Amino acid sequence: MTLDYHPVGPHIARDIEDERKIKTYAASLVPHFADPENPFIHHIIKHTESRALEGPVRDAETRDYFTEIVEELSDGVNYFVWWVQEIDRRADGQDHGEERMAVLAAMVKLYEAWEAVQIAGAAARR
Repeated sequence: MTLDYHPVGPHIARDIEDERKIKTYAASLVPHFADPENPFIHHIIKHTESRALEGPVRDAETRDYFTEIVEELSDGVNYFVWWVQEIDRRADGQDHGEERMAVLAAMVKLYEAWEAVQIAGAAARR
């Protein structure tokens, strides 16, 4: 299925190999992902590629990347909250503390990402 869309701004062709290089490089900056053969790197690249639409990047020069990322992080935080609530509902007096803490620890990473995006956004506005 091809999506019919009408870009409202400039668009650029996707360079999948360059995208992979950037993703692999960013992952290599995380000490425990530094090994380029780490299966996590291949998994995340494959998953991110499956989430992107085929064709050019729409509105590439006019898109507000900062707002787009903040919106996606906000969605992630909401999903974590709902996950914790589901754990709490399911607990029924049983100890699900380890699972709950693992989910909350992952949620903290989104807050750290939020802070990093704020720093990047400030740098972009300079």
